[in-house]
Amino acid sequence: MDIVDRVLSGEKLLVAPLVAYPSLKLINGKANECLREPELHMKLMKASFEEFGLDIVFPLMDLTVEAESVGVKVTMK
Repeated sequence: MDIVDRVLSGEKLLVAPLVAYPSLKLINGKANECLREPELHMKLMKASFEEFGLDIVFPLMDLTVEAESVGVKVTMK
């Protein structure tokens, strides 16, 4: 069963909270590191999925990545 069929079937309420930032504690990670290191970001997503039993995971969402891509200097403290 694909995700569309699963959602439309109504058999189970799917859980897809935005927990990436709070989940940083699970891996002792920092947002700026995860945003720049794909392997660390994946470790974060996996930890979130396993810890909370999510049906769907969302990556860290941060506008600093977009800002940097158009030349804005970003400093994270």
